[in-house]
Amino acid sequence: MAVDTMNVDVQNAIESLHASPATASMELRIRLCQECLDSVVDVSMEWAETAAVAKGLSPTSLLCAEDLLSGPGVVARQLQLTIQTLQAIRANGRPALPAKPLRMNNGQLSVPVFPTSGLFDSLTFMGIKGSVRLQPSVDESNIHGPHVGIASNERLSRLRLC
Repeated sequence: MAVDTMNVDVQNAIESLHASPATASMELRIRLCQECLDSVVDVSMEWAETAAVAKGLSPTSLLCAEDLLSGPGVVARQLQLTIQTLQAIRANGRPALPAKPLRMNNGQLSVPVFPTSGLFDSLTFMGIKGSVRLQPSVDESNIHGPHVGIASNERLSRLRLC
C-alpha cells in the first residue's frame, strides 16, 4: 500500500472513530489493532532504514538493528499487549494479570508485570523483572480498579471522545 493511500485510510479510520466511538465492538477493536500490527510489520524495515539514514548511517548498517527494535519493535510490542488485553476483557470481563499478585511483608500487594507471557519477553529480556506495588487500600477484590468494565461495549456506549 502506498504511503499516501495509507495516510488517507488512517485518517478516514480516525474520523470514523471520532464520529461514533461507542459503535466499535470488542471484535472490531481487536481487528483494528491486528491490522495496525500487520502494517507495522510491513513497513518495519523501511522505518528502521529511514531512521538510520536520518542519523547519517547506511541503511544496510548492522546498527539498523537498534532502530528496528526502538521504533517498530516497540510499537509492535504495544499493539500485541493491547490485543492480549482486549482479548482477555472480551473473554473474562477484565484484563489478565501477567502473574499472581504477591502480598508483601507490610501487607501491600505487589503485581509482577514484566516479563509478560506469550511475547517472548522471558527470552528477550532474560533476567529482567518488574512489578508494581499497589496502594495499601488495594486488595484482590478491587485490584483492577473502579474502571475495569470501561472497555465493555455497554460502558463504552456512555463515553464520548472530546
